[in-house]
Amino acid sequence: MQPIQSPSFAVSQPFPKDAMHRSRQLLAAVAAGLPPGLSELAQQVRAQHARFDAEFGELARLLAVDLDMLVLANVSYDLFLSLGCSTVAVATDRGPVVARNMDWWPEDLLARASCRLAYGDPDAPTHWQAGWIGAVGAVTGMSAR
Repeated sequence: MQPIQSPSFAVSQPFPKDAMHRSRQLLAAVAAGLPPGLSELAQQVRAQHARFDAEFGELARLLAVDLDMLVLANVSYDLFLSLGCSTVAVATDRGPVVARNMDWWPEDLLARASCRLAYGDPDAPTHWQAGWIGAVGAVTGMSAR
């Protein structure tokens, strides 16, 4: 699987259109599963985690989705599920192998939207992350070291 180069939030680079479409489908399904009237909660999350505000704002703009909905989608796992994702890391002769089972809904859309994102210089990324376009922070990642 080729990594999708993540945009720098100072200078945005476009994501592939098909990956953006799959992420919008995932976000719409998550939003549909959230109870109404959580806008104030989204604003509280943003206030407590202001360091992610630029990233939330730019991703909402790039994906053309509501900012509060994007914030709520990012914290929905923490708010509404009590499961934990199973993770394994194995040292091999060719380097580490990291695997994670994403125990989150909607499973089918999450599987289609999941991708490996590369951050930093396209020729020498500083780190990689497993996730989906619109996810803020790292679910599972690995540095260049």
